[in-house]
Amino acid sequence: MKKYKEADQCFSEASAIYRDLPESATRVDVARTLATQGNKYYTMKKYKKADQCYAEALAVYRKLPEGATLVDVAKTLKIRVTITLP
Repeated sequence: MKKYKEADQCFSEASAIYRDLPESATRVDVARTLATQGNKYYTMKKYKKADQCYAEALAVYRKLPEGATLVDVAKTLKIRVTITLP
């Protein structure tokens, strides 16, 4: 469990760094970091936190130029569906 806590701190730090950099260069990295953090929570069966990360990642992806990250959007949506289905 300690490793997951350390990983969570790393993801949070990485997200903060990306957010402070110029927007055009880092939005994809912010979204991918959030999606990866969501994957970590999913693995830990913390589905609510995972879904929050995926939702935020999707919001960032959707603000990017059309088609820039369609594969990333599709992957994130696919994972999010598995969490939200009963």
